[in-house]
Amino acid sequence: CYSNVSSSVAQSTLTLEQDFSEIITEGLTARIAFSFDATNTSTINRVISPKTFEANGRDPLTNELLFKPVSETSGYITLNSVPWGKRYINFDGSINYERQFAYAHRVSAMFLYSMRSLSYTHPGDYYAGFPYKSMGIAGRATYSYKDRYFAEFNFGYNGSENFAKGHQFG
Repeated sequence: CYSNVSSSVAQSTLTLEQDFSEIITEGLTARIAFSFDATNTSTINRVISPKTFEANGRDPLTNELLFKPVSETSGYITLNSVPWGKRYINFDGSINYERQFAYAHRVSAMFLYSMRSLSYTHPGDYYAGFPYKSMGIAGRATYSYKDRYFAEFNFGYNGSENFAKGHQFG
């Protein structure tokens, strides 16, 4: 048996950031990021099953060995190809705010949206033929007094289309 495996990986990321300090208000920034990753692998297997024989005696006239076939194979090389691959698509967008007032009060806030998708290029079964997708939002708000006393509030709401309707988010 002889196998030849070839793989390729492609990765790309695009990120855009904007500082709105001089346009809207001091401390406000925004960021979006998009990435695409793909992995593909192909395996080619070459197998030869030679014909095999066993000695079954001798010819009484020539004294040459007599053979009987043990396997009924063609004796040729057989090939099979096994393709495999997956693709990831990611998107994130966030808005951030951080500012200090009167040298004692620091406030910050963040809001994030994210989306993910994973799909297989050569699914092995029915369920793997559907992409896995998820999305969510998250947020955080913080306050500190003289960077010594802190308060923080967080939330998140995530979901996937892989769950039944009415149970996709939570």
